Amino acid sequence: FQRLVAGVNRHFPDHPLHEVQVLPGDGPYGFTSLVAHRPSPRDQLPGFYVAAGRLLALLYLLGATDAHHENVIAAGSSPALIDSETLFHTDTSGEPTGMLSDSVLRTGLLPGWLLIGPQQEAYDPSALGVSVPEDAAAAPGWAHVNTDDMIWTRVPRQTSVPPSLPVDDPADNPLPDHVEHLVAGYRDIHLACAEPTFRDMLLDSVTGCRGLPQRLVLRSTRIY
Repeated sequence: FQRLVAGVNRHFPDHPLHEVQVLPGDGPYGFTSLVAHRPSPRDQLPGFYVAAGRLLALLYLLGATDAHHENVIAAGSSPALIDSETLFHTDTSGEPTGMLSDSVLRTGLLPGWLLIGPQQEAYDPSALGVSVPEDAAAAPGWAHVNTDDMIWTRVPRQTSVPPSLPVDDPADNPLPDHVEHLVAGYRDIHLACAEPTFRDMLLDSVTGCRGLPQRLVLRSTRIY
């Protein structure tokens, strides 16, 4: 996949995806370069979302899922997919999946909502639309530890910025202001697939995945 990312960056050098360096080991394990979360400068946000649109198109082409906010990192003005184990994902249910399930929404990159908790609160776990629940500042835990007043209740906890967002404040998600840039990046890949050079590079990268182990996600991570 990183060879594919490098090929896309050669074809579109203006707003590159972040390339993760990979050092394969002798067995099933290896090493990758560190990808640290870095907010993007405001004037580079359009480029970030163009690159994100290209990443979205690649993931859709490769049948990927699970590109949620913990598997994508905003490295400055470039998004990086750090977990690509669900490329070429197959639905084994045998049931019709529906139009939305067969669309770009299945990648997990775009906004989508789940209902969680006893109050069925809406929560967006996607990479680009991730939202922090209103009560995220409090979680179940022990209060007044090591005293006679110790009680199991909701206690304050420190919230962190989802690493997939190119900002340092989760309440300041700039996605709504850059939809056109996201679409432009997606369109770039869509049109490039008609070019013989790009198509050959894409097919060569996909062929290189032949025979590799694949993870099949049978249920949502939140269930187990």
